[in-house]
Amino acid sequence: MDDRRTETAPRTRTCLDDATTHDDDDDDNAEAADQIDAGRARELDELAPPLPPDGGWGWAVVVAAFFANLILDGVCYTFGIIMPALQQQFQAGKGKTALVGSMLPGCYLIVGKIIVYRNCLSVIRGVQRVARKRSIRFNFNLCHRSDRKRVG
Repeated sequence: MDDRRTETAPRTRTCLDDATTHDDDDDDNAEAADQIDAGRARELDELAPPLPPDGGWGWAVVVAAFFANLILDGVCYTFGIIMPALQQQFQAGKGKTALVGSMLPGCYLIVGKIIVYRNCLSVIRGVQRVARKRSIRFNFNLCHRSDRKRVG
């Protein structure tokens, strides 16, 4: 037999300790505890939930970012499925079509650096001016290149 004593750690206080029942003999302590509980309940009732700092549009941004990444990553990672249709549409070989699919994720990561630089330009030159110039350039390229039938 081992004669060593085992010491127990002191008991930590929990939320259940506040909800203990009081003896009938100790009415003064019970009334004091009820008053404290009533005071806490009033304080909690007076507290209003905090307003979100963005006016509540945070979830709209989260949903939009989710769908943007869903579509972009969906195209990047399922390119092999749509590759035969692209080969047939643009009458290109497997090499040229696979090159497009392999460059897409690389460009996706490289463009991040360019976007940071352009956002700095927006701050320096003015957001409206830079956005107007970008939208004109995008629409021109979209209309000018939409009639292409072949790659290369």
